[in-house]
Amino acid sequence: MSEQSGDAGPRSGLATTLPRRRQLYGIVVAAVAPPVLTALLLLGQPRPGFDTVLLLLVLVSVVASAIGGILPAVLATLVSGGLSNFFFALPYGTFTIASGAEAADLVIFLAGSLLVGFITEGTARRRARAERHRLEATWIAELGSRAPDQDSVERVLTEALEVYEMHAAALRRDGQTLVSIGTSLEGDTTFEVPAGEGLSLQLVGPEHLGDDRRMLGSWALAVGQLWRTRALAEQARRAEELARIDELRA
Repeated sequence: MSEQSGDAGPRSGLATTLPRRRQLYGIVVAAVAPPVLTALLLLGQPRPGFDTVLLLLVLVSVVASAIGGILPAVLATLVSGGLSNFFFALPYGTFTIASGAEAADLVIFLAGSLLVGFITEGTARRRARAERHRLEATWIAELGSRAPDQDSVERVLTEALEVYEMHAAALRRDGQTLVSIGTSLEGDTTFEVPAGEGLSLQLVGPEHLGDDRRMLGSWALAVGQLWRTRALAEQARRAEELARIDELRA
Protein backbone atom coordinates (compact mmCIF):
# COMPACT_ATOMS: atom_id res chain seq x y z
CA MET A 1 0.00 0.00 0.00
CA SER A 2 1.57 3.25 -1.13
CA GLU A 3 0.63 6.79 -0.40
CA GLN A 4 2.14 9.89 -1.98
CA SER A 5 2.53 12.92 0.21
CA GLY A 6 1.66 15.25 -2.62
CA ASP A 7 -1.93 13.98 -2.66
CA ALA A 8 -2.90 13.12 0.85
CA GLY A 9 -0.48 13.71 3.64
CA PRO A 10 0.12 11.00 6.16
CA ARG A 11 -1.47 11.43 9.50
CA SER A 12 0.25 11.21 12.82
CA GLY A 13 -0.87 9.10 15.70
CA LEU A 14 2.09 10.00 17.84
CA ALA A 15 1.54 13.70 17.78
CA THR A 16 -2.10 13.38 18.77
CA THR A 17 -1.99 10.70 21.43
CA LEU A 18 -0.77 10.68 24.99
CA PRO A 19 2.18 8.36 25.70
CA ARG A 20 1.18 4.82 26.64
CA ARG A 21 2.91 5.11 29.99
CA ARG A 22 0.77 8.09 30.93
CA GLN A 23 -2.35 6.24 29.81
CA LEU A 24 -1.34 3.27 31.94
CA TYR A 25 -0.78 5.47 34.99
CA GLY A 26 -4.15 7.11 34.39
CA ILE A 27 -5.88 3.73 34.17
CA VAL A 28 -4.28 2.65 37.46
CA VAL A 29 -5.52 5.86 39.13
CA ALA A 30 -8.99 5.36 37.63
CA ALA A 31 -9.19 1.77 38.86
CA VAL A 32 -7.70 2.24 42.33
CA ALA A 33 -8.58 5.76 43.52
CA PRO A 34 -12.43 5.53 43.43
CA PRO A 35 -12.60 2.34 45.59
CA VAL A 36 -10.06 3.78 48.04
CA LEU A 37 -11.96 7.07 48.32
CA THR A 38 -15.25 5.18 48.68
CA ALA A 39 -13.80 3.08 51.52
CA LEU A 40 -12.57 6.20 53.32
CA LEU A 41 -15.96 7.88 52.96
CA LEU A 42 -17.75 4.80 54.29
CA LEU A 43 -15.52 4.79 57.36
CA GLY A 44 -16.61 8.30 58.27
CA GLN A 45 -19.71 8.97 60.31
CA PRO A 46 -22.23 10.17 59.41
CA ARG A 47 -22.26 8.94 55.82
CA PRO A 48 -21.74 11.94 53.45
CA GLY A 49 -24.47 13.06 51.13
CA PHE A 50 -24.75 11.84 47.57
CA ASP A 51 -23.90 15.20 46.01
CA THR A 52 -20.80 15.57 48.20
CA VAL A 53 -19.58 12.12 47.18
CA LEU A 54 -20.04 12.96 43.52
CA LEU A 55 -18.03 16.17 43.89
CA LEU A 56 -15.17 14.26 45.46
CA LEU A 57 -15.29 11.56 42.79
CA VAL A 58 -15.22 14.24 40.08
CA LEU A 59 -11.79 15.18 41.38
CA VAL A 60 -10.68 11.57 40.90
CA SER A 61 -11.91 11.64 37.30
CA VAL A 62 -10.14 14.95 36.71
CA VAL A 63 -6.87 13.56 38.05
CA ALA A 64 -7.19 10.37 36.00
CA SER A 65 -7.97 12.29 32.82
CA ALA A 66 -5.17 14.79 33.46
CA ILE A 67 -2.72 11.90 33.69
CA GLY A 68 -3.95 9.57 30.98
CA GLY A 69 -6.60 11.29 28.87
CA ILE A 70 -10.01 10.09 27.82
CA LEU A 71 -9.65 6.33 28.44
CA PRO A 72 -8.83 6.68 32.16
CA ALA A 73 -11.50 9.37 32.42
CA VAL A 74 -14.14 6.98 31.06
CA LEU A 75 -12.97 4.20 33.39
CA ALA A 76 -12.90 6.50 36.42
CA THR A 77 -16.34 7.83 35.55
CA LEU A 78 -17.87 4.36 35.25
CA VAL A 79 -16.23 3.04 38.41
CA SER A 80 -17.06 6.18 40.40
CA GLY A 81 -20.62 6.28 39.13
CA GLY A 82 -21.22 2.65 40.06
CA LEU A 83 -19.68 2.97 43.53
CA SER A 84 -21.51 6.18 44.37
CA ASN A 85 -24.80 4.71 43.21
CA PHE A 86 -24.33 1.46 45.14
CA PHE A 87 -23.07 2.88 48.45
CA PHE A 88 -24.41 6.42 48.71
CA ALA A 89 -27.70 6.62 46.79
CA LEU A 90 -30.93 5.48 48.41
CA PRO A 91 -31.74 2.61 48.61
CA TYR A 92 -28.23 1.60 49.73
CA GLY A 93 -26.69 -1.58 48.36
CA THR A 94 -28.49 -1.49 45.01
CA PHE A 95 -27.97 0.12 41.63
CA THR A 96 -31.42 1.71 41.65
CA ILE A 97 -32.00 5.35 42.59
CA ALA A 98 -35.19 6.27 44.39
CA SER A 99 -34.69 10.04 44.21
CA GLY A 100 -35.05 11.92 40.94
CA ALA A 101 -32.69 14.62 42.19
CA GLU A 102 -29.98 12.06 42.92
CA ALA A 103 -30.49 10.51 39.49
CA ALA A 104 -30.05 13.95 37.91
CA ASP A 105 -26.89 14.52 39.99
CA LEU A 106 -25.49 11.21 38.77
CA VAL A 107 -26.20 12.05 35.11
CA ILE A 108 -24.55 15.46 35.51
CA PHE A 109 -21.56 13.79 37.17
CA LEU A 110 -21.15 11.31 34.32
CA ALA A 111 -21.45 13.99 31.65
CA GLY A 112 -19.11 16.40 33.44
CA SER A 113 -16.44 13.77 34.07
CA LEU A 114 -16.45 12.66 30.44
CA LEU A 115 -16.32 16.27 29.25
CA VAL A 116 -13.28 16.91 31.43
CA GLY A 117 -11.61 13.84 29.96
CA PHE A 118 -12.20 15.00 26.38
CA ILE A 119 -10.96 18.51 27.15
CA THR A 120 -7.85 17.21 28.90
CA GLU A 121 -6.93 14.84 26.10
CA GLY A 122 -7.57 17.51 23.46
CA THR A 123 -5.28 19.92 25.29
CA ALA A 124 -2.60 17.26 25.65
CA ARG A 125 -2.82 16.45 21.96
CA ARG A 126 -2.42 20.08 20.91
CA ARG A 127 0.50 20.52 23.30
CA ALA A 128 2.19 17.32 22.09
CA ARG A 129 1.67 18.34 18.45
CA ALA A 130 3.17 21.77 19.02
CA GLU A 131 6.14 20.31 20.90
CA ARG A 132 6.76 17.73 18.20
CA HIS A 133 6.66 20.36 15.47
CA ARG A 134 9.12 22.48 17.44
CA LEU A 135 11.50 19.56 17.83
CA GLU A 136 11.17 18.66 14.16
CA ALA A 137 11.90 22.25 13.11
CA THR A 138 14.99 22.33 15.35
CA TRP A 139 16.15 18.99 14.03
CA ILE A 140 15.67 19.98 10.37
CA ALA A 141 17.48 23.28 10.91
CA GLU A 142 20.36 21.42 12.53
CA LEU A 143 20.73 19.16 9.49
CA GLY A 144 21.97 22.08 7.44
CA SER A 145 25.02 22.50 9.65
CA ARG A 146 26.13 18.85 9.58
CA ALA A 147 29.36 17.87 7.91
CA PRO A 148 28.73 15.75 4.79
CA ASP A 149 30.86 12.78 5.89
CA GLN A 150 30.54 9.22 4.63
CA ASP A 151 27.76 8.12 7.01
CA SER A 152 25.86 11.41 7.42
CA VAL A 153 22.81 10.41 5.36
CA GLU A 154 22.59 7.00 7.04
CA ARG A 155 22.65 8.65 10.48
CA VAL A 156 19.89 11.07 9.51
CA LEU A 157 17.69 8.25 8.20
CA THR A 158 18.28 6.31 11.42
CA GLU A 159 17.23 9.35 13.44
CA ALA A 160 14.13 9.67 11.24
CA LEU A 161 13.03 6.14 12.12
CA GLU A 162 13.02 7.19 15.78
CA VAL A 163 11.40 10.58 15.23
CA TYR A 164 8.57 9.32 13.01
CA GLU A 165 8.36 5.83 14.56
CA MET A 166 8.83 4.10 11.20
CA HIS A 167 10.45 0.77 10.38
CA ALA A 168 12.51 1.55 7.27
CA ALA A 169 13.71 4.55 5.28
CA ALA A 170 15.41 4.92 1.91
CA LEU A 171 16.70 7.65 -0.37
CA ARG A 172 15.90 6.83 -4.00
CA ARG A 173 16.56 8.24 -7.47
CA ASP A 174 14.97 7.04 -10.70
CA GLY A 175 13.64 3.91 -9.02
CA GLN A 176 17.02 2.94 -7.59
CA THR A 177 17.84 2.92 -3.89
CA LEU A 178 20.85 5.04 -2.98
CA VAL A 179 20.73 4.58 0.80
CA SER A 180 18.44 2.40 2.90
CA ILE A 181 18.01 1.84 6.62
CA GLY A 182 15.82 -0.60 8.56
CA THR A 183 13.48 -3.43 7.54
CA SER A 184 9.81 -3.18 6.63
CA LEU A 185 7.19 -5.30 8.37
CA GLU A 186 4.06 -6.96 7.10
CA GLY A 187 1.20 -4.51 6.79
CA ASP A 188 3.44 -1.43 6.64
CA THR A 189 2.52 1.54 4.50
CA THR A 190 5.02 3.13 2.12
CA PHE A 191 5.18 6.94 2.00
CA GLU A 192 7.25 8.66 -0.68
CA VAL A 193 8.19 12.33 -0.44
CA PRO A 194 10.08 14.38 -3.06
CA ALA A 195 13.60 15.28 -1.92
CA GLY A 196 14.53 17.61 -4.80
CA GLU A 197 16.42 17.22 -8.10
CA GLY A 198 15.08 13.77 -8.91
CA LEU A 199 15.55 12.37 -5.42
CA SER A 200 12.74 10.97 -3.31
CA LEU A 201 12.57 9.89 0.31
CA GLN A 202 10.71 6.69 1.11
CA LEU A 203 9.47 5.88 4.60
CA VAL A 204 7.91 2.52 5.48
CA GLY A 205 5.92 1.86 8.62
CA PRO A 206 2.56 2.44 10.34
CA GLU A 207 0.11 4.84 8.72
CA HIS A 208 0.47 7.43 11.49
CA LEU A 209 3.53 9.12 10.06
CA GLY A 210 3.18 12.84 10.68
CA ASP A 211 0.22 15.15 10.21
CA ASP A 212 2.30 18.12 9.02
CA ARG A 213 3.27 17.53 5.39
CA ARG A 214 5.22 20.76 5.36
CA MET A 215 7.60 19.53 8.04
CA LEU A 216 7.96 16.15 6.37
CA GLY A 217 8.63 17.77 3.00
CA SER A 218 11.19 20.14 4.51
CA TRP A 219 12.95 17.23 6.15
CA ALA A 220 13.03 15.28 2.87
CA LEU A 221 14.55 18.28 1.08
CA ALA A 222 17.15 18.60 3.84
CA VAL A 223 18.10 14.93 3.44
CA GLY A 224 18.31 15.35 -0.33
CA GLN A 225 20.53 18.39 0.06
CA LEU A 226 22.75 16.51 2.51
CA TRP A 227 23.11 13.69 -0.03
CA ARG A 228 24.02 16.10 -2.84
CA THR A 229 26.49 17.92 -0.60
CA ARG A 230 28.09 14.61 0.32
CA ALA A 231 28.28 13.62 -3.36
CA LEU A 232 29.93 16.93 -4.25
CA ALA A 233 32.38 16.53 -1.37
CA GLU A 234 33.21 13.03 -2.59
CA GLN A 235 33.76 14.31 -6.12
CA ALA A 236 36.01 17.07 -4.78
CA ARG A 237 37.98 14.52 -2.76
CA ARG A 238 38.46 12.28 -5.78
CA ALA A 239 39.48 15.22 -7.92
CA GLU A 240 42.03 16.18 -5.31
CA GLU A 241 43.39 12.64 -5.22
CA LEU A 242 43.68 12.57 -9.02
CA ALA A 243 45.45 15.92 -8.93
CA ARG A 244 47.95 14.54 -6.41
CA ILE A 245 48.52 11.45 -8.55
CA ASP A 246 49.11 13.61 -11.62
CA GLU A 247 51.50 15.77 -9.59
CA LEU A 248 53.45 12.71 -8.45
CA ARG A 249 53.59 11.40 -12.00
CA ALA A 250 54.86 14.75 -13.23
